[in-house]
Amino acid sequence: MSLIKILPENLINQIAAGEVVERPASVVKELIENSVDAGADKITLEVVGGGDELIRVTDNGTGMDKDDARLALARHATSKISGAYDLFNIKTMGFRGEALASIASVSYLTLITRHKGSTTGTKITMQGGVKDKIEEISCPEGTRIEVKNLFFNTPARKKYLKTITTEYQQILGCYQSLALANPGIHFVLFHNDKESFNYPRVNNFFERLRDVLGKNIADNCVPISLSEPDFVVEGFIGKPEIAREGSRHQHLFVNGRAINNYNFSYALYEAYHSLLFGKQKPFFALNIRISPELIDVNIHPRKLEIKFLNQAQIFKGLQKAARESLEKNILMPEIKTDVYKPKFFDPLKVNDALEFTKHLAEDSRFYKPAKLNKYAYTKNETQDLSLNPLAQIAKSYILAENASGLVLIDQHAAHERVLYEELMDDYEKKSPQKQQLLIPQNIELSTLEAEIFRSNEPVFTALGFDIELFGGNTFIISSVPASIAGENIENILLNVLSDLSDDKKTRAITTHAEKIIEYIACRSAIKFGKDLSLDEMAALIIQLDRLKRPYTCPHGRPSMIQLTFEELEKKFKRI
Repeated sequence: MSLIKILPENLINQIAAGEVVERPASVVKELIENSVDAGADKITLEVVGGGDELIRVTDNGTGMDKDDARLALARHATSKISGAYDLFNIKTMGFRGEALASIASVSYLTLITRHKGSTTGTKITMQGGVKDKIEEISCPEGTRIEVKNLFFNTPARKKYLKTITTEYQQILGCYQSLALANPGIHFVLFHNDKESFNYPRVNNFFERLRDVLGKNIADNCVPISLSEPDFVVEGFIGKPEIAREGSRHQHLFVNGRAINNYNFSYALYEAYHSLLFGKQKPFFALNIRISPELIDVNIHPRKLEIKFLNQAQIFKGLQKAARESLEKNILMPEIKTDVYKPKFFDPLKVNDALEFTKHLAEDSRFYKPAKLNKYAYTKNETQDLSLNPLAQIAKSYILAENASGLVLIDQHAAHERVLYEELMDDYEKKSPQKQQLLIPQNIELSTLEAEIFRSNEPVFTALGFDIELFGGNTFIISSVPASIAGENIENILLNVLSDLSDDKKTRAITTHAEKIIEYIACRSAIKFGKDLSLDEMAALIIQLDRLKRPYTCPHGRPSMIQLTFEELEKKFKRI
């Protein structure tokens, strides 16, 4: 008796469904992609519960005649490829011809369709992959597919579905991704018979991004574009302000297909180098247009990954384009006064407000008025300042003014960025700017500190330190990097060696040398609580103006924030 058997057709379909239909959101993806391929310019999605109860997708695409409708529900039946060559020249979202058959095998499926120009339509009902009825009906041009009781005949699969809320959120994420990728299509979503989202057709990707992801995201994006002979990249990347942990806010499309690609995500992450805080990842919504012959979309059961023949070229191109965009755009966060609630007093209580204002004016810890004397710089330098310093607040923040409104500068974060870039520039050019000490300085280290210093001595030397062993664990410092000359060098070195011994992790830092540079910049920068004269404030602003990325410290924290005149006028009810 033979042990090997040919599986029945319905079981084959259920096995295929295990690959294609992971959850209700998978059904939504497959059905909407079919509607896109059908040339629809309006797609309506209706969902009940978490999608296992009902998913209905209606489009106004080309539709099908009776024969095509019957074949569409058979396994490996498709109009989108005809030979092996076509697998490497895919121009449609679907192409395997297994989605509808797989979905039908684990649900009650109803297909209603009418080909453009036909007088009648076709209705096919199926239960668990078995055709129940085929009939001619009157219906609009296009296609409607209704999926009920998903996984009714595979209880083990149904058991592992999450809560209704979680499954609906998965559907929503898939739906929004498809809407982003297709701004020329009108998308409507009903949940439990109530319209939840309505995205009309728009003329460009930015308008759809604003509709789908919201005004805050759109207002905090900068454009990115790259045109190479083999591919084109267009879209938007987010300012550091809207970076988040995780990757759900990252949207990558290839020829309109949403995909996951860790390498490209990492390329963009690296472009932000030192602009992001902690474990945050940047927002992006990008579409790569590339010849279908240069990609293989047939490597993942649900078509979520793509193989690129020129992946290294795209990686470098994405990184370069993102860096250029970040460096030429203003990344400063803006203060939104309509969501700000002061903790100091109730703004409705006038007496409290007057008392607070009086306290602010009298207490030098909060406000240090600037004397309007001339800067101690050349005329050209002061005329070219991007920001006009006005005052120091709480001995920690610089209040400045530009053409758009008021700017608050974190003096420590801003100076830390200045020192970081100066030291990195010297290190990368291998030409450190040194400052000889008039009197060499002795520094005594512990055994651990001495060992840490010896293991990192080449980096310190490359940065401009001249440090020699005097005897035991005592060293002599004869020169230091010019950017930190005049600071307490012994204190800086001891703190940096302490940081190295703690082996602190910062995601933005990629090399050991850069870690040391970050520590030196942090330990050398102007501290909170330090009084600054107007001249010193102006000097810091001049240094910031020379930087490509002045808007965050090396850790990714903002170094300055903007309060626009428009926001001020709103607050004072002038507009």
